[in-house]
Amino acid sequence: MKKCEEWYIYNEYDNFLKEINFLYSEYIKKIEHLYKSPDEEAELYKDYLFENPEEYSYIDDIEDVPSEIEKLAFERYLLVRNIKYRYLCSNIIMLYQMLEQFLSSLVRCKILRTMDKKIANKYNNKNIYLNLIIDFYKQYQYDIKENSHYSKIDELRLLENVIKHSSGKSERDLRKINNKYFKRIPTSYPYDDTIINDNLNIDKEDLKSFVDAINGFILEMPKYLKYYYDD
Repeated sequence: MKKCEEWYIYNEYDNFLKEINFLYSEYIKKIEHLYKSPDEEAELYKDYLFENPEEYSYIDDIEDVPSEIEKLAFERYLLVRNIKYRYLCSNIIMLYQMLEQFLSSLVRCKILRTMDKKIANKYNNKNIYLNLIIDFYKQYQYDIKENSHYSKIDELRLLENVIKHSSGKSERDLRKINNKYFKRIPTSYPYDDTIINDNLNIDKEDLKSFVDAINGFILEMPKYLKYYYDD
C-alpha cells in the first residue's frame, strides 16, 4: 500500500531571502565604503606621512624621505586594493554558504520527521551538500536542476570554491562556464593565491547577479511537495 508524505515550506523561504538581501544591502551601503579607492587611500596616507615623520624615523638621510614615502604609499595602495577585494570575496562565499546551509537545514529537518525508514536510512548522518540536496528533492518529484536559476547557482558554487581553494576541479569547471573570472590569471598560472592577491576578475555587479539569482531560485522553489512510498 502506498503512503503519501507531504512537505510544506512557507515562511522559511521569505525569512531566508530577507537575510540574503540584508547581507547585500549592508555590503553596498557600508562595507564597500569602509575604504576609499586604493589611489585615494594612498594619497591620504602620503599626506599623513608628511605630517607624521615618526612613521619613518628609521631613515638616516633626509634626502631618502620622499622615496620612502612613495614606497609606503604604494604599500598602502596594495593593502587597500587587496582588502577591498577580500571583502567582496567574503560576501560571495557567504552568499553560497548561506544558501547551501539553508537548504541543508530544510532537508535535515525533513529527514528527522520522515516516516519512511528507507529515506531516513539513506540520508541520515550524512553531510548534506548541494548534490545530496538535489537528490533529496528528487524524492519529492522536484528537480532542482530544472529551476531556471540553477545554472547561476552552480556558477556561484564553483566561484566560491575557486576563491577558497584556487586551482583544481572547480577552477577547470568554472573556466568552461564563465572564463571572465580568469582574465587576470593565465591557464598555466602556478600560484594558489585567489585570496592573497586580487587575481579573480570579480566586482560588485557579480555579487548583485548572484543575489538576484538566489532570489529567483528560491521564489521558484515549490512550497508544497509530495512523496509516495511503500508502507
